This record gives sequence, structure tokens and C-alpha cells, in this order.
Amino acid sequence: EGDGANLVAARDGTDIGFEVIAGEPIVSKGQPVFEGELLVGGLIDSEHFGYRAVEAEGRVFALTEYVFEAEIPYEYTVKIPEKKEICEISMIFFGFRQKFFKKGGFLGSEYDKIYSDIYIYSKDGVKVPVGISVVSYPIYTESIASRTCKEAADLAHFEINRQILAALPDAEIVSKSYEIGETEDASAYRLVCRVSCIDDIALPVPFYINRSE
Repeated sequence: EGDGANLVAARDGTDIGFEVIAGEPIVSKGQPVFEGELLVGGLIDSEHFGYRAVEAEGRVFALTEYVFEAEIPYEYTVKIPEKKEICEISMIFFGFRQKFFKKGGFLGSEYDKIYSDIYIYSKDGVKVPVGISVVSYPIYTESIASRTCKEAADLAHFEINRQILAALPDAEIVSKSYEIGETEDASAYRLVCRVSCIDDIALPVPFYINRSE
């Protein structure tokens, strides 16, 4: 934490309005702003008390642009399960687990472990806190599959929309434009989306005051 904080532009844009809670606005409506430029100052000149430092707070809305990209390969690897191998069995007794079988060898992170707990039930359907825990892993074979251009395009649009929702949850989308193509080796469908939107670009940056004489 510093002595105060400014609000600076997180990216380029055109200022279209602001909601300042604390601090002094520096830019005006309709003014182009650039990444790193001061938007709201945290050093305020008071007529009666001189300069004082505050933490600038608020939102600065700007018309700005984001670029999102997605590449979907036409060929991909699929795993086909062949069988399930049991590698560990434990006894469950009132919350405690006692291992009594473990297959030798080490399973690397590439294996998908499946955990299953099997409990005993009374005639009335009440679960008894005694059972068996089984850890198993499926054994796969790998195969190369392919997708059509339309399937790749659908996946690319889905991925672009996912990225937009994650990056711009509160932004107002003004327009979108797309560039459609393929990678240089023609092995993947490539989609580029340019999003024009109204977003809060204010980024708080602390500052320090040198008080040395």
C-alpha cells in the first residue's frame, strides 16, 4: 500500500464517461486515452489544507477493443477405454480406511483414477458405516479422429464466446468482427474475433510521497 493511489488506463480507448467516488478526474469525455495514462488523480489540491493524498476510486468507461483467438485442429487424439484395472482396495470402518490390497508399480499422472465406495445397508435401508473402497483406473488405447471444417468452426466460435464471457463479464458489447482462416500448415481452423465494447478501464496504482527534507 502507498500513500495514495491513482487510477490509470489499463488499455487504450476513448473516454465516454466516469463515476468518480474519490480523487480528481484528469481526462474529459470524448478524449482518447492510452494504456498507462492518468485518468483520476489521487493527489488533491485543497484551497484550505493544501495537497492531500487519497486512494482514487471509481470507474472510467471507455470505448475499447479486445482481440480473441481460437485454433481448432482438424485431427485430434481420442482415448478409447478397453478395460478397468483395480489397483487398490481398502476396508472402511467407521470413517477409517485400512488398505489391504495394492497392485505393485507406480501410476503416473497420465492415468485417470476412479474412486468407488461400497457400503453395507441394513434390511431397513440404513447405511452401516462399514464398507469397501476400491480405486481403479481404465486402460485406454489411443486413436486419431478427425473433424469437419464446420465442426471445427462451431468449436472455435464456442471457444471465442467462452473467452469473451470470461474476460468481459460486465462490458457492453458494441460490435464484433471475425477473421476466418487456417494455420500456416492448414492443420487447424483459426478464428480471430475483434470485440469493440464499453468497459471500465480504470486500474488503481499506488503512489508514494517523498517526505524527506
